[in-house]
Amino acid sequence: MQHVCSGMCQGNTVATGCYGSVSCAACPSAPLNGTEMCTAGGQCDFSCSPGYNKSGASCVCATQCCSNTDCNSNESCNGGMCQTNCDSQTCTATCLALCIIQNKVGFGSCSGVNCNCVCI
Repeated sequence: MQHVCSGMCQGNTVATGCYGSVSCAACPSAPLNGTEMCTAGGQCDFSCSPGYNKSGASCVCATQCCSNTDCNSNESCNGGMCQTNCDSQTCTATCLALCIIQNKVGFGSCSGVNCNCVCI
């Protein structure tokens, strides 16, 4: 599982193009969310990070989203699903109403998709 590069035996590494290489040029860079690797047959390939699946020459998210960039601008990725971000006006109004029922004063604040309500 070695090949000759510059007169020396080289192993099955991505830096030497894997043992199937005749040019000894390094393997091409892996796509975003991927890592270069050599196959058992000595060819350059790539594997995808956990949560991503190989699709042609790229790594795609295995769920609806893997990060906020996979969602629309007003959404966040939460548990693999795009969810609408908390609206501060709705959060404040809902919190005030919930706290008034308890004869308390309410404060609402948003954190991503969640509305955090505190009644005092």
